[in-house]
Amino acid sequence: MAQPKEAPLTGTRQITINSSFNANPQDVSINNGDSLDFNSQATQACSLFFNPAGVFNNQTINPGNNNSAMAAQQNDIIVDYTVVKPDGTTTGPYCVQVGSGVLTMNVDSFGNCSIGNAAIPLNGQAVFNYTQSGPNPPASIVVNFGDSSVLLNQQGGPVLSQTLYPGNNTPLTGRGTPGTTTYTFSGTESAGVGTEVGTIKVGS
Repeated sequence: MAQPKEAPLTGTRQITINSSFNANPQDVSINNGDSLDFNSQATQACSLFFNPAGVFNNQTINPGNNNSAMAAQQNDIIVDYTVVKPDGTTTGPYCVQVGSGVLTMNVDSFGNCSIGNAAIPLNGQAVFNYTQSGPNPPASIVVNFGDSSVLLNQQGGPVLSQTLYPGNNTPLTGRGTPGTTTYTFSGTESAGVGTEVGTIKVGS
């Protein structure tokens, strides 16, 4: 008599890497302490790179369903990741919301940001942490968004720019429909340094 197939472990969210090395679903939410289980439909191994580090370990994903589940090592945080293909190019960014967390983007006085291309879930939050590093750091810098309708302030209004002061600033909330905005920094310590365009993607 055939044995019934075991149900997925409670607290484990499955993510599929398809034959083109894209993750599905692209953004997931899990409870604190829950796990991610990646299976791959690709014919070659790929790698996962998580940012910020320490929530999930970077891992090689082999073809098939025999990869180890990864438990979240931090609570109430959003972590982004990319899939590194065999040729070194990447897909993503994708995101995982653990508990009720936000995505922290650390930016220094030169406008260098810890997450260049970021992703948050629908209605998820991102916060800029200004580290004010450097020999002559400005008291504040400004982050400017290319599309004011993608991120919302605490009153639900559109955000075209935000002045960043040392430490964590007011979280910005992604809208309830998918969208992507570019962002740049102005007022940084050295003109023309670290002001490259990044992106923040909301939803899939």
